[in-house]
Amino acid sequence: MKPIKFKIEKINVLRSEVRDHPVVLNENFSFDNNIELQISTKFNYDDNLALNFIHFQFDAIATDLNKITLAHFDFTYTYFVKDLQANINDDEYKRLLNISLLSVTYSTSRGIIFSKTMGFAINELYIAPVNPNKLYESLLNEKS
Repeated sequence: MKPIKFKIEKINVLRSEVRDHPVVLNENFSFDNNIELQISTKFNYDDNLALNFIHFQFDAIATDLNKITLAHFDFTYTYFVKDLQANINDDEYKRLLNISLLSVTYSTSRGIIFSKTMGFAINELYIAPVNPNKLYESLLNEKS
């Protein structure tokens, strides 16, 4: 199989909501133990373009077990993929393409989220780099 060649054409920030809440300002609150991060993703293909939608939601778990949404982000990434239509029906190509796109999408989103949360308490939360293969498999298995 030839190497997959792609480039980002466009990034859209569809949703960018951040807020502070008194629960995160409490001295007993820990970002390491009291934040639940939800991530989901979808892929679409058209001609030689691949669209990757990604969703991030950060919920604080309050002491009474209520969840409070502190941040919510939705992005779309449009990629130009060379020879996409000629290869998209090959399952292994599609899997490798999706992992490659998700890797760039996730990493770029981490940076955008960091910049959008500056000045808010949640900016203290570190969104860890992840293994793109494991992220892809976890998101794929959640859909099954």
